[in-house]
Amino acid sequence: MSQDVIDLMCSELTREAFHLPLYDADARELWMARCVQVLAAIHDPDARASQAVNFAMGLALRGVPSPLVLRQFGTGEQP
Repeated sequence: MSQDVIDLMCSELTREAFHLPLYDADARELWMARCVQVLAAIHDPDARASQAVNFAMGLALRGVPSPLVLRQFGTGEQP
């Protein structure tokens, strides 16, 4: 993926986290899978960890613990 596409996807997925229907398991799983795919395209480990935290923030503000989301991304509890 080109950096422009990665940046666009990161912005889109970050925004989606604030509106993702938490009760819809299919929507959550699709969003998570898209996040994991985009994170895998980010080669810099620090940038990847930072973006994972950005993805998790929208859910964290809605009551989903960030460590839970970060584990789903395969990044562990720490960014």
